[in-house]
Amino acid sequence: MSIISLGPLMIRSDLFVLILSAAFGYLIFHLRLHGKDERTEAADLLINSFILGFLTWKFSLLLLHPVYTLSRPMSLLYYSGGEKGLWLAHVFAVVYIWRRLKYKQHLVKPYLQGGTLAYLSFRLAEASLLWGMEGTEGFSRPLGVILYAVLTGWAWFRFESPLKTIVNLGLWYCIGSVLLGYLYEIREPIFAGLSANQILFALLAVGLLLLDNRLHKPRR
Repeated sequence: MSIISLGPLMIRSDLFVLILSAAFGYLIFHLRLHGKDERTEAADLLINSFILGFLTWKFSLLLLHPVYTLSRPMSLLYYSGGEKGLWLAHVFAVVYIWRRLKYKQHLVKPYLQGGTLAYLSFRLAEASLLWGMEGTEGFSRPLGVILYAVLTGWAWFRFESPLKTIVNLGLWYCIGSVLLGYLYEIREPIFAGLSANQILFALLAVGLLLLDNRLHKPRR
């Protein structure tokens, strides 16, 4: 974990990347929803879900390692929950979005379209920044940038397509994440040569595939 100096301000490199990537995702979100009546409400939901996810990730150390954190409360300022905390943040954010959209049906399509585009743009910016700042000894980061760039372009140009397109985007994102996992320099296989992250993405891909088949099944 390195530190970046911005004049008198010192900031952790991972937080610096997170903030810039989130800003890029939000910018793309705003540009693509320009002129739509639901943009303001959808943007508020996007910001709230990001803040919730960020706080969950940041303070998940308290949930995952309560004894350590309570004995060293200052650790919350310097550490986060890592990959486990990141998955927990995704779960909290998705549950929050689902609950909000239950009562705002008019936001379902613009938010899912815009939110998917914003998330892919976020991942594209994050992968690009990490590649530029830290480099790589293998192909995981450049291939990740290519994957996120293709999916982001797909989400942008097929923005007005039916919501089934989002399922396809999610499916290819999960498949790509599983394949990229084999290229990571640090990987801990736990089952059938797959790491924990790869297994989770594989399960998500299966779920999305089942959902895709259900959406394409002709109605009687």
